[in-house]
Amino acid sequence: MCRHCIQPPCKLSIEMTVKDAVIQDEATGAVVYNDKTKKVSFADVLCPYNIPRQNPKTKVLAKCTMCFDRITNGMIPACVKSCPTGAMVFGDRKEILDMAKKRVDDLKKTYPKAMAINPDDVRVIFIVTDDPKKYWKSAAGG
Repeated sequence: MCRHCIQPPCKLSIEMTVKDAVIQDEATGAVVYNDKTKKVSFADVLCPYNIPRQNPKTKVLAKCTMCFDRITNGMIPACVKSCPTGAMVFGDRKEILDMAKKRVDDLKKTYPKAMAINPDDVRVIFIVTDDPKKYWKSAAGG
């Protein structure tokens, strides 16, 4: 799942070769790729979380779009709507950061290593109870 970085390295690296291939919505921060990404060499895409993938047939880069079409129409992202455990939330960044801090503080009572991973750098915040690399080698960036 794309972390939708505040300053996305993927956007910066892609736009060194192809202008306007990545759009970052000012209101939501959603980082969205378009068909122009097929002109980009996949090897040149910088992502500390190793998220984007390239369609082998079309060569277009793909990743989570933060359901940009849904949120611009007043709906929440599909993953949040369908999450069976309620573990995913979507909303105002400040409120989400406050929720994450409270959740981490509560988790630390049982799991001393609990943390929010890179909350100041991304819009999709993961909360873990152990070393982030135990979840995914690039969970905390690389």
